Amino acid sequence: QIAAGQAARRGVRTSGLHAVRADGLGRVGAHDVGTHEAAGDHALAMGGEPPVGALAFNTLQAPRDWRESLVRRLQLVAQIFTNALARQRHELDLRENRERLELAADSAEAGLWTLDYATGAIWATERTRAILGFTPDEPLDIGHFEARVDPEDLATVREAIARARENGEPVALDYRIRHPGE
Repeated sequence: QIAAGQAARRGVRTSGLHAVRADGLGRVGAHDVGTHEAAGDHALAMGGEPPVGALAFNTLQAPRDWRESLVRRLQLVAQIFTNALARQRHELDLRENRERLELAADSAEAGLWTLDYATGAIWATERTRAILGFTPDEPLDIGHFEARVDPEDLATVREAIARARENGEPVALDYRIRHPGE
């Protein structure tokens, strides 16, 4: 079987599933070449990214007739694994990028937030949450945010958000906030 590292060193970059031949695996590997050629080792990769793993389907006792319907089902299993591993990799990358952004914002003593217009959900740095009076785990959406904006500034804030949505450009704006009980 070819490990993902070997597949990556061999330059396997694929879109979806790719069969990697067992050539060059030495005397022991040569014994299984027929099986590998029939079923293949599949490097798990998505969208031209480096492989995230390798999956092999082998028989050890005797050669097997790998029906096309079975191969398609096994490829579906491999694609499910690939999607799960790729999603995990992307989630880790996203978490690391958020940590870098938080560090940069903290270093600049800046409070940053973004609004998902479709859902109304707001992502905010810890500093922004503290300024607005929200805990790190407390849900934050446009309704909760607007409830904290000083009523005299609310129309200006709403106009700025509408402009940002229409133009697709960031908006810098000074506005007052009110904490609960004030």
